[in-house]
Amino acid sequence: MGSLRGVWIVVLFAGLFLCGVLFCLSGCGRPAPVAPELAEAQSSSAALESDRFLEGGFFPLAVGNRWHSISADTIRIDPIGNGPPLAEFTITSDISRVLIGTETLFGRSYFVQEETASPSGALIGRAGSAFSAWTRYRQDRSGLYEADVNVSTPPTLDGDCRVPRSKVIVPGVDKARSLPASLVGRLPAAQRSAFAAAWDRLQEREGIIRTSLGAAPGTGAGRGRRRGPLEGEIVRLKYPLHSGTTWVIRPDPLFSSTVDEHEVLALPAGRFPSYDIRIDSDLIEAGEFVRLWFGRSGQLAFRFRLVALAVDSQGNEIGTIVDDHGEVLRDFTLVKP
Repeated sequence: MGSLRGVWIVVLFAGLFLCGVLFCLSGCGRPAPVAPELAEAQSSSAALESDRFLEGGFFPLAVGNRWHSISADTIRIDPIGNGPPLAEFTITSDISRVLIGTETLFGRSYFVQEETASPSGALIGRAGSAFSAWTRYRQDRSGLYEADVNVSTPPTLDGDCRVPRSKVIVPGVDKARSLPASLVGRLPAAQRSAFAAAWDRLQEREGIIRTSLGAAPGTGAGRGRRRGPLEGEIVRLKYPLHSGTTWVIRPDPLFSSTVDEHEVLALPAGRFPSYDIRIDSDLIEAGEFVRLWFGRSGQLAFRFRLVALAVDSQGNEIGTIVDDHGEVLRDFTLVKP
């Protein structure tokens, strides 16, 4: 696996946003999200997929839109070889995303999405602290763009164009947690420091990938071109979406997206036509993947697998820590623009 490349980290918001629905792989092929049946899941009307709600573009940008997702991170500590896992655990999270208003940045207007996640699990207690982050979206006929600013910075909303905000507005910045003591106790004493270091690298790499997919500290202003990414923006989606479409999310560190296929997802929120988007980067190594699913109702699912290698003081590879992350849309409400 090698050591972690020297890349900056802005926010490890993802460290707490670890999740509650299990996903499965289809053999050795492309990973696909599979949601269990939830007896009490509330599905929004399929009519919201119709174009009459989406006059402003593919991604539904309207103040008041709400999405509720559930997610789960399954962490597994494996020895080198074919032995059973040394430890395995899951951290779940309840995630709320709301378009709370607009904010003017760089002389242009962005819709502000407030994301709040509440993690829970045996290792962190029945309920952990909730944290929030803010993404600024702009859309035109060429794509969906994000202001490249720190997602942990609360917005200054324009005028009265806002909806009630989450009760929790703690910025989504948190240091990577140490390997839980309850797990450390299960490991051979001579290997604990090596696995603890691997855990820290895993948390750091997750932060890098999440940050590079989302927003980081950005400078620069200016109006730039009328369509396409403007100065101070990254590309979330490039229109029109179809199989084979590819684009650069950000050049440094390099992250790109490719639409692998158009498919129908069966989720707790309902059935959705969606685009399966693969994320590529030199930071994503063999045996790892990052994928997002988008539809006309917004972000539908998110899946990734990251692996960190544990190496002892003599340089011997002794095991790996694997993080399988899955998130699916549970219910949502869209308002007509």
